[in-house]
Amino acid sequence: MATKQLQTAQSAPTPTRPKSTNGVINGTKAGTGDTRIVVIIYGQGQEKIVSVFADVLGKPYRLAASFSQVGSEDHGTVIGIHTSDAKADIGARNRMLMVAINAHCVNLGMPPDVDLSTASDYEFLYTEQPFFRRDLSRFIAFTLGQISHHEALITKPRTYFISTTFPDVRTALSNLDILSVGSDAVEIRVDLLKEPLPDGTYSSVPSLSYVGEQVMLLRQRTELPIIFTTRCTRENGRFPMDNPDLYYEYLYRAIQWGCEYVDVEVWLPEDIRRRLYELRGNSRIISAFHDFSGTFKWPSPQAQAIFQESRKYGDIVKMITIINSMSENYELEYFRSQIKANNPDGPPLSAVNMGQLGQLSRALNTVFSPITHPLLPIVAAPGQMSAAEINGALSTMGQLPKKNIYAIGSFRSTPQATFFENDAARTIGAVDTIVVRDNTFIGDNATWKGIRATLTRDFAPSAYKDRAAIILSSNGEDAASVIFALRSLNIGKIYTVGFKAHGPLAAGVEPFTSIESVQRVDQPFAIISALSPEKSHLVQPLLRHFSNTNRSNSNLAGTAAASMNGGNGGKGKVFVDLANGSRKGDPLAVAEASGWTAYGVADTSAFTTVETLRLLVGQNVPYSFVRLASGRGLY
Repeated sequence: MATKQLQTAQSAPTPTRPKSTNGVINGTKAGTGDTRIVVIIYGQGQEKIVSVFADVLGKPYRLAASFSQVGSEDHGTVIGIHTSDAKADIGARNRMLMVAINAHCVNLGMPPDVDLSTASDYEFLYTEQPFFRRDLSRFIAFTLGQISHHEALITKPRTYFISTTFPDVRTALSNLDILSVGSDAVEIRVDLLKEPLPDGTYSSVPSLSYVGEQVMLLRQRTELPIIFTTRCTRENGRFPMDNPDLYYEYLYRAIQWGCEYVDVEVWLPEDIRRRLYELRGNSRIISAFHDFSGTFKWPSPQAQAIFQESRKYGDIVKMITIINSMSENYELEYFRSQIKANNPDGPPLSAVNMGQLGQLSRALNTVFSPITHPLLPIVAAPGQMSAAEINGALSTMGQLPKKNIYAIGSFRSTPQATFFENDAARTIGAVDTIVVRDNTFIGDNATWKGIRATLTRDFAPSAYKDRAAIILSSNGEDAASVIFALRSLNIGKIYTVGFKAHGPLAAGVEPFTSIESVQRVDQPFAIISALSPEKSHLVQPLLRHFSNTNRSNSNLAGTAAASMNGGNGGKGKVFVDLANGSRKGDPLAVAEASGWTAYGVADTSAFTTVETLRLLVGQNVPYSFVRLASGRGLY
């Protein structure tokens, strides 16, 4: 008999048809995403990973002996099935009802069971010590369609990606925070990986086992989207061209591993490209064309034909070629303008010319420009430039004018001092960032985005849906950004201490009026304190009170998750302290001791800095680098 371990009580969602196209994703609102029943396949002695998945999703869980034991009554519950049991009937499962995720701990050995890997919808590779909960949170939220970086990236004026050209990504991890500054994504060049063999040589093609572990290691250390690329020998890579099915095997596994972007070369047979496009889930396909012959011409019918063929099975079209004269950069710009004019609803075009003669085109390209870094061992393509070099070229051409950044208030006391949507600002009633666009002042609010990013660091957005939250503040103004952030996550009832909400944020917000009103509230999922430092200790009784509420439901999930996190996280409830400065007591320590996943102002300020810089300069500075520059590393 399967046992049921309940963490939360949530209404069962209606089953939905799994989509091969990308569905509604969150912009400011948390997307519904894939509402099928989540089934986790776990290895020997790894049943605790099921509880962590459930904890991240904010759902109860139970263990089952087969897929046939999973029915529509299990909507809203995470199901765990052991690998030996899953193999019996995974192929016969109802794919419309459930999504199967093969969760494999690499400490048990690599590769995972090949049949299970192939038959599953997705595969999550993880290490037990250390366990990166934020990696799981990102993976499950992305594969289930609750988050998407792409929707935000395609609206940016310029996007860049850094290519890791290391034979082993472990070499890059110590410098990854620095390497990825200014990048919007990180590319893993699978064909450049060198898998060592027992005889001291290297495999001509890295195995799926080796590649999977490399992707896992990279994703554990960066919050940026990953571009999975297998470049062939004809296109400046090392993968052989005589076996197209090999590409399908690797590229489809990249989709299963939750890579946000998968680079698919347009020379591959149409059947393979079509299958990958149809099965891409929430991953995006970059349809790539490279020409090193030196005979390709942008004004030719061939160029138009290649774009049209590429767009058939691509979310982004990438065209890269060698040129022989400076004038061909201007031919490319005319081609780019034609494509934009004639294909207004088509996929974005990323196009550059290689070599020193083509560096102008790298500066003028606005969609996923490939960049390098002085710390990389080699450049991924001839003429590749760093983000600093591209920005310098744009500045020289007058395309990136100097920006003066002004701070109002006690700026030097905040972490932003290290770095020099209007609807949100209007609703919150507070502006913390002002940008000038087309000689117009535009006020925005980045604080709520920083708070939201903190709340979803270790939990999927769906974990907050219809749950209760408590906010403590001396006034409504200080709590407005918090309320807006929670609303973007589809939070349920919001209770307040110390203030009453007014205006557009007041709906669904109820103040506590007595001790009795507090006692009538079920376990809240989140408590956020916007109290000043000298008053921040006042939250401690609430933390202790609700740590004892429903103590019988603390169950295996919290214990197992805490053990996988080294005692941090996995408690199924969140506390955020926004106080900045010396304070009475230590609310964070009290929260952690009482079983809460706790975040301080350093976390929210770092995420807010990331969002502020995106607004002010239009470029990405990773959260991990902000924390590093603030004097505290993540690892």
